[in-house]
Amino acid sequence: MYFCEAAAKEFNLPSVIFSTSSATIQVCYCVLSKLNAEKFLIDMTDPEMKEKMLEGLYPLRYKDLPTSGFGPLEPLLDMCREVVNTKTASAIIINTANCLESSSLSWLQQELGIFVYSLGPLHITTSLPGGPGPSLLQEDMSCVEWLNKQKPRSVIYISLGSKAHMETKEMLEMSWGLSNSKQPFLWVIRPGIFNTIFSIFYM
Repeated sequence: MYFCEAAAKEFNLPSVIFSTSSATIQVCYCVLSKLNAEKFLIDMTDPEMKEKMLEGLYPLRYKDLPTSGFGPLEPLLDMCREVVNTKTASAIIINTANCLESSSLSWLQQELGIFVYSLGPLHITTSLPGGPGPSLLQEDMSCVEWLNKQKPRSVIYISLGSKAHMETKEMLEMSWGLSNSKQPFLWVIRPGIFNTIFSIFYM
């Protein structure tokens, strides 16, 4: 709801921005907001540029920026410019914890020039008595029994969220990478999507 900031400015209202995404995603938006789409696409054809670290943001590299799966690049960069437009806000609250993203939170504090507060992770509140459920979909708890049998810190967790879209080729590459890792993994996939991909695990 990045347009709320413009509405607050028009009506001269004090505002505090609340971001449901992580601090690192906000960092990526800031970086993307400063990019030129045409130059970036050219740069990404250079293997050295892909591996280049984002200044002050180790271990993030340019190829780690979330640009694939959102359609044409220019509209995405325009959206990022709107998202990071916090000039009239007095603070931003981010759904994260300082112990998880301290470097990203510090970077944002310096970059945005306003107070940056961490509050969360908010999914913890869903476990409180009377708390709202985490999703409108029915929870699938069938994995819990399997998870309890795995060694501590041994399971790779993958969730692409509700916005990202990946081509079949990319999904297959990810599938093979997970399969070849020989590590147990839990992959969250939206219902009715990518069913054909799992045939590779039965070959």
